[in-house]
Amino acid sequence: MNKNVYLASKPRYEILDGLRGVAAILVVAFHLFETYSAGPDYQIINHGYLAVDFFFMLSGFVIGYAYDDRWGAMSTWSCGNGIYNAAIILLVFPLIVSMGAGSKVTGKRSTAVCNWLGEISYPLYITHYPLVYMQMAWANTHADAPASTHVMVGIGVFVLALAMAWGAYKLYDLPMREWLKDKLFSKK
Repeated sequence: MNKNVYLASKPRYEILDGLRGVAAILVVAFHLFETYSAGPDYQIINHGYLAVDFFFMLSGFVIGYAYDDRWGAMSTWSCGNGIYNAAIILLVFPLIVSMGAGSKVTGKRSTAVCNWLGEISYPLYITHYPLVYMQMAWANTHADAPASTHVMVGIGVFVLALAMAWGAYKLYDLPMREWLKDKLFSKK
């Protein structure tokens, strides 16, 4: 008999999903502008790399929030690396709560935007860099192209990164989650 039973989820804070998505978008924009930067002091989105830290801190909070009342009912296998997750919860959880992250998003449109940003956040973070490398290679071989062409290529890469993230979410992430839920958390 499988001891790992899928537990019902807690209420979801859409604003956290939206913030994670915004952080992922900032990382993509930072990398795209990095192609044309003369160094850290000249970066258009200065300190954009900190969005990576924020993305992972927020992810740690979400993990902690999702599992904080389940630690006694879960094994190490069912919650991943328990020590790592606990460490994240003890540095990050109080910080996010003290910043007022418990607020709810109101309105259908803002909820939908936050949900979409949350859905694409991780796939965007994972899949964007090969596109950024292609953009960097193009910029190096077409340095004499008009600035408007460089801008259009950058916008195109950004839109393509969003589309790839959405496709990865729909075609890989969702089916994989369902498969894992069926295999690991189904009652047998």
